[in-house]
Amino acid sequence: MQTLTRIDRETESIGRSLANSISRRSFFGRLGAAIVVMGAGSLGVGAKPAAAEVLACCGCATCGASTSCGTSDCPSGTCNCGSWYICECVGSALRRYRDCCASCSGGCSCGSDGRPSCYYTAPYGSCSGYTKVKCRAITCTMLAC
Repeated sequence: MQTLTRIDRETESIGRSLANSISRRSFFGRLGAAIVVMGAGSLGVGAKPAAAEVLACCGCATCGASTSCGTSDCPSGTCNCGSWYICECVGSALRRYRDCCASCSGGCSCGSDGRPSCYYTAPYGSCSGYTKVKCRAITCTMLAC
């Protein structure tokens, strides 16, 4: 019984010292960041099976991302089937990656940059009934990171 009391006192002492050195808001911010990092780590586990698919990429010279659209918007004949932002532009601005889907009736081909076109299926769903990513439009935005 005396050991349990000692453990309780040590735990209380640690808890009080943490409470005196870290604000509640800071603690929850750090806890949230840790949860996000753990969740992002699990994304890598799910991405590994796709690595073999990326290496195949229908004979294109450069495997990986879809071919560039060559514009900042989806070109005619395609529709925006999902986008995301990454902080990587000069001056700490967000860069927007926009997947442009199309019918792709001819199957996979290679763009002028050697990357695949009409090879990947959009993970976001469809636009106008299309699910195959024809190209990717990349834009630097004015939004700060």
